This record gives sequence, C-alpha cells and structure tokens, in this order.
Amino acid sequence: MKTSSRVLVMLAALALSTSVWAQARKFPEQSKLGSLQVTVFPLASIDGNPARFAAGGRIFDTNNRLVIPATLSGSVAVRYELDQAGQIRRAWILLPAEIEAAQR
Repeated sequence: MKTSSRVLVMLAALALSTSVWAQARKFPEQSKLGSLQVTVFPLASIDGNPARFAAGGRIFDTNNRLVIPATLSGSVAVRYELDQAGQIRRAWILLPAEIEAAQR
C-alpha cells in the first residue's frame, strides 16, 4: 500500500512540474525584438547596429539560464532591454513560438 501511495504522490508532483514548464515566459513591456550577435564581449550588434553590454548585463537561454557570451555563435533572435545609457541590460534568447508571438 505504501508503494502505490508513493507512486501517486510522484505522479502528482510530475504533473504539477510539467505544467510549470508549459507556462509562457513574460518579458518586460519595454523589451524589443532583435537579432543579437556577440562579437568580443562586451561588444555586440543588434540588427546589425553596434551595441555594448552594460556592466552586469545578462543573456538568458530558452530555459532562463544564464549564458556565457563567448558560447554564442552567429546571430540569435532575442528580446532585449536597454539601460538608461543605451547599453544592453538583459537579453532573452527566444524559442520559435516566442519569435512568432513577438512579431504579431
């Protein structure tokens, strides 16, 4: 009897955890859609225009984990947020569905 109740608890926990994965990410309203290419950190380009990362600027992958800028190659579709000086404060690498939703 103990084993079956443990299995039920584990199945319930799994069902709850997968519903969290299915939630859409929320981006700040002021964030913009763009194509980011990191050249030599902290230098980058957004949509072909020169850009720079702010001190403490961060890049998040599709699972909201921090990305080391040197690991990025080529251009990636992102939502990005600039600081008051016009430097990249945060950037989120987008999933195909997020790109499609942002273009609407």
